[in-house]
Amino acid sequence: MPAATRERYFTGRPCKRGHIAERTVEDCICTECRREDSRARHSKDPQAARDRVAAWRLANPEKARAKGRATQRRRKMAAVQRMPAWADLASIEFFYECCPSGCHVDHVLPLRGKTVSGLHVAENLQWLPALENQRKGNRV
Repeated sequence: MPAATRERYFTGRPCKRGHIAERTVEDCICTECRREDSRARHSKDPQAARDRVAAWRLANPEKARAKGRATQRRRKMAAVQRMPAWADLASIEFFYECCPSGCHVDHVLPLRGKTVSGLHVAENLQWLPALENQRKGNRV
């Protein structure tokens, strides 16, 4: 493989976590760090992944806020784009206002589903406990 198209390189110096390993050209991340991150994300212990995310948020508060704002913006735009002209805005607002404590308003058919996309109308809304809604994610 020509030197210009190599995907990894080796410096011989430790990364910020102390690994002495190859790094990827694309983002300069140590291959051992990438492997650890992948294991944490896909481990049987979901708490390890949550701890890593929490640590990243504490270390990068501005990036975390910006990421949260971007996610909210995408979610709102998805709702606006999938709201038909005949939708009853008053009933949708009332549904959100009457949401019980500890619950989230969820779309039965997700607005940005992989196989099917629903509409942002009152008939497609339901209340789910927060944990159950987070587990459901973008699925039916």
